[in-house]
Amino acid sequence: MLPTAARIIDLPSFPDARGHLGVVEVAQHIGFAIERAFYIYNTPSHAHRGGHAHKTLYQFLITLGAPIAFRVHNGQQETAFTLNSYTQGLYLPPRHWIDIDSIPTNTTLLVLCSAP
Repeated sequence: MLPTAARIIDLPSFPDARGHLGVVEVAQHIGFAIERAFYIYNTPSHAHRGGHAHKTLYQFLITLGAPIAFRVHNGQQETAFTLNSYTQGLYLPPRHWIDIDSIPTNTTLLVLCSAP
């Protein structure tokens, strides 16, 4: 059974002289089959993204650049999350409202989803 609360999940990173290799595994980190991936980039400063929830969709968000702050509301309380690096993902179950007030310039937000 998948978790019912939004949370930050630490992801493994394997550094060596050639750089870092980051890994996301469905069984170990995400827990749902990925049916769609999309990314948000070249976002104007202070552009609001999100502003909605999904009834049945699971999402896993990863910043590919600067830190991104999120506000997530589960219908009872709001929680602030910040993805600070490539080695973190935000697990977002269904029925969680998400707000992203700003995605920093030159940062891409990768979103892995349980449905198209």
